[in-house]
Amino acid sequence: MINTPTSALWWDVSTAPTPAQAATALLDLALDPVKPEHHGELIRHGEVLPFS
Repeated sequence: MINTPTSALWWDVSTAPTPAQAATALLDLALDPVKPEHHGELIRHGEVLPFS
């Protein structure tokens, strides 16, 4: 979820990242050195999230 004026009409996005924050995280994943431990994992804020 991204915190935009449109998404805020339907959901509580107060803790969601702004578009700029989300873009930074994507650029970090795309441009930083490959981390093999992240292959096939769900990543949030640079940390692997467990599937549950």
